[in-house]
Amino acid sequence: MPRRSRITRQFIEALEPGPRDRYFWDDKVRCLQLKLTPTGRTVWVLQYRTVDRRQRKLTLGNYPEILPEDARKRATAALAEISSGKDPAAERKAARSKVTFSTFAERYLKDHAQKKRKKGAVTRISGCSTGSFFRHSVARA
Repeated sequence: MPRRSRITRQFIEALEPGPRDRYFWDDKVRCLQLKLTPTGRTVWVLQYRTVDRRQRKLTLGNYPEILPEDARKRATAALAEISSGKDPAAERKAARSKVTFSTFAERYLKDHAQKKRKKGAVTRISGCSTGSFFRHSVARA
């Protein structure tokens, strides 16, 4: 059973980083924890299980930007979504992995073809995502 702590601003400010990650569970919101890294970074993490019993971790943000009260509000809102059957961590991962052609092309042109870059070639087809990008898309552009 994880040990629960009353996480306040004073509690967080008094924490000293150790040689590895340390987790402090909140006593008010069940799945909320504060992660303290060896570099001194403090991160709010929500650890939960999905409907199909998979364990997930959802990062809510860093401590100075998100205070304990705000982290608790965000955690309860996320837990409400989870109880209705949604998986916020999977949704966030899917949104991050969806790369548009524009970002892919910009990255390619910046890293590999900087010298031969043609202006305006990317902007004509920038709205397409890489998953829906086919030969006929290029022909139209």
